[in-house]
This record gives sequence, structure tokens and C-alpha cells, in this order.
Amino acid sequence: NDSREVVQQLMDEYRAATTKDYINFGSAQMGQTEQT
Repeated sequence: NDSREVVQQLMDEYRAATTKDYINFGSAQMGQTEQT
């Protein structure tokens, strides 16, 4: 579960990094980290 979740996060981060929403993605991630 943890490994799969980490991989998914990396994939999402990579995909976001290739878009103009990378900065927004980073902000959203920080906000969602403690909610999960």
C-alpha cells in the first residue's frame, strides 16, 4: 500500500512538473499531506 502510494505520488509529481500547474500542484500537495 505505502509503496504503491509513493509511486503514484511520484507519477503525479512528474506529470505536474511537465505542466504549468507545477507550482499549484506543490501547494496542493502540501495542503493534502496531513489530510490523508
